[in-house]
Amino acid sequence: MTTDWEILASARNGDSDSWELLISRYHKLILKIGWMITQSKESAEDVAQETFLRIQTCRPRHMKGSFKGYLSKIAFNLSLQEKAGQKRTVELDPNIREPLQTPAESVVRK
Repeated sequence: MTTDWEILASARNGDSDSWELLISRYHKLILKIGWMITQSKESAEDVAQETFLRIQTCRPRHMKGSFKGYLSKIAFNLSLQEKAGQKRTVELDPNIREPLQTPAESVVRK
């Protein structure tokens, strides 16, 4: 029986079927983790995409533990980062139609 770690190694070597298998196994789990933390479908999708990108590019220190745990920890940390980024996002008033002035423009107009 092939482990998820072996499937990941195969995927990193260009086997697209291996990527599809990992995504089909874990995509819903990662989306759930992302949504539970961020409460946003879009943010959860961003977390899922970034999680799969990370496992493609980053090398774990060891491959002896639970692959599901490894993936979940990445998704959890990325979700926390995404949630922190949401707090810094400011909604702009769509009713404002005048362009904002630079400080220099505001002095010149006075």
